[in-house]
Amino acid sequence: MYVITDDQVHQLITMSDAIETMQFALAEQGSQQAKIQPRVRTLGENVSLSTMGAILPGAGVCGAKVYSTHEGAFDFVIPLFSAHDGKLLSIIHGEALTEYRTAAVTRVAFDTLGRTDAKILTVFGTGVQARAHIRAFVENSGIEGVQEAVAQMQARYADVCFEASRAETAVQVADVVVTATRGTVPLFDGANLSQEPSSQRSAPASRVHAKSTIRRFPGPA
Repeated sequence: MYVITDDQVHQLITMSDAIETMQFALAEQGSQQAKIQPRVRTLGENVSLSTMGAILPGAGVCGAKVYSTHEGAFDFVIPLFSAHDGKLLSIIHGEALTEYRTAAVTRVAFDTLGRTDAKILTVFGTGVQARAHIRAFVENSGIEGVQEAVAQMQARYADVCFEASRAETAVQVADVVVTATRGTVPLFDGANLSQEPSSQRSAPASRVHAKSTIRRFPGPA
């Protein structure tokens, strides 16, 4: 049995690995091979405890993510078991895997629903999920430019143009918009989204709070 830390997760897997794995897991769910345990949340006076799990026969594993929430902060752990004999295989710290999984699911949704010729990505947010979504969209894609505010990403992807700009401008030029923020106020005016068929009216976005939800931008009335 192994104990795997967040640092080791970052060392051992790539965003491309995560995207491929989520494609597989979602296909298992779509074919009704995977069995899903919906999130169960237990509320305490100062803390809540949440659990969700799955059995993936095709991968030969089952497991659950268990995490506490206290004053808006999360602490994740994932016990992983063999689906063949039920034995505990590893205990994984879950922060890094959550980072990968959230962004990877967004990329899978985009590959399924979005434009194949998308080149400009606009990102709202500067935190862990914003950076993870940039990695998920830039790797092995046609994205050539990113409108955002994470300067260090330019050094990581030298062949991609990163720019920081006003929300109005960033949305107007975007093929894809990712809203990786816990903000509760509108980030931009939906009227600034291009309504041309060749633009992003069918491009999915991910709004990341404690979870990620995929939605389509509204098309013309």
